[in-house]
Amino acid sequence: MVSIIICSKQGEISQALDENIHSTVGLPFELIVIDNSNNSYSIFEAYNQGIEKSIYPFLLFVHEDVLFHTPKWGEILIGFFRDNPGYGLLGIAGADFKSRIPSGWWDCPIENKIVNIIQHYPNNNPELENIGFDSSGLKDAVVVDGVFLALRKDLNITFNENFSGFHGYDQNISFEVIKRGFQIGITDSILIEHFSNGQQNREWLEAMVKIHRSYRKLLPLYLGEVPMEKQEEVNCRRFLEKCLEQRKKKWFYYYWLKLVFLNPVSKFHFKLAKQQLS
Repeated sequence: MVSIIICSKQGEISQALDENIHSTVGLPFELIVIDNSNNSYSIFEAYNQGIEKSIYPFLLFVHEDVLFHTPKWGEILIGFFRDNPGYGLLGIAGADFKSRIPSGWWDCPIENKIVNIIQHYPNNNPELENIGFDSSGLKDAVVVDGVFLALRKDLNITFNENFSGFHGYDQNISFEVIKRGFQIGITDSILIEHFSNGQQNREWLEAMVKIHRSYRKLLPLYLGEVPMEKQEEVNCRRFLEKCLEQRKKKWFYYYWLKLVFLNPVSKFHFKLAKQQLS
């Protein structure tokens, strides 16, 4: 009923995760592990291999450093799609706003985040994050986090292999679902534990620029109430600071000009000018 697709940096998943999936999924499934121990594929290529190999009508792309806490979560997943034919993608973390400025899905006001996960952070105890849900346990979104991506196979959507590396695939698939006129949902009926936190490094920065330029005609996306121009300005500031951290001067000046158009009198311009002159 569900094809579970995992791209493994180790070549195979841990015994703990294998046993966890078997004991919790609750329905017929296949497990497709793409061996990427030699770093032969981008995440886009690896996941497309999984799609090609899959035999079931529902696809789940999930990280290899997770554990499932919800019994019979596979039945919940399939039931969601069958009861909601207008939905093409289901996640457990994401947002109902996505800015046009390159950014992660989490770069939005707290009231636009929708999350249900046990997340581990460096040097901290795991935290149960449950944000943005009402009594229905399902919220509409425009972008989901890649830790858990459940996709209807009959949409015939694949990951865009013009993108490379291991970042931005979740935004890629989210935007493709929306382009085809289907909805995205985030549920708190399935709980997983995630044992690592993503890195916003140079590769992440490059991926965000490429993804956002590719979907510039689609963005921004939003469902809830968002102080649009204000949030674009906030995200632009964050992006500029990341450009400085990663020494991406070309992008820095390009998006600084964007910020000038968003808010020409911002005090942030003086801060940036002082940094460049020092």
